[in-house]
Amino acid sequence: MSPRAVSLAPDEPGTVFYREAPPQMIFDFVAHHLLSQREQSLNNADECEYHRKDGIKCAIGCAIPDARYSRALEGISLSAVLDKMHGHMESTKGSQRYILLLSLQRIHDLDFIRSTMRRRFLNEELVKVWVRKLRALAELFDLSASVVDSMEHRANPTGS
Repeated sequence: MSPRAVSLAPDEPGTVFYREAPPQMIFDFVAHHLLSQREQSLNNADECEYHRKDGIKCAIGCAIPDARYSRALEGISLSAVLDKMHGHMESTKGSQRYILLLSLQRIHDLDFIRSTMRRRFLNEELVKVWVRKLRALAELFDLSASVVDSMEHRANPTGS
């Protein structure tokens, strides 16, 4: 079962950006999205985008409903996106939620790889990197990686 659809309403329980959304819910939703989509949201200049015109979305973009999305969000930081959506929302850079969201964004963006190298990854290689990084992030935040295990198994039923 896939994690439930979300909106950015700050006071709506059960959504990824809800002030009190548990880290496990955030992790499960974004990991499920990334491993289902199996593709980065990059523009023609190899820059990450929240929403691509063809419907592909990044780790943060997947939680921004089309009705709340605007091209004006592209190129601004995660904290600025959260502030635009919620005003004083819990975008405090030191908060656990912010660090988790930023970490998920960096996994999608492959921040550990030079941008000119991103396009050289085949989607299958990309997914393998994401799986490793998502598992490490789950361990770091003391979260279950069961959604990663489930998605990896579905994508690679033979285990090879």
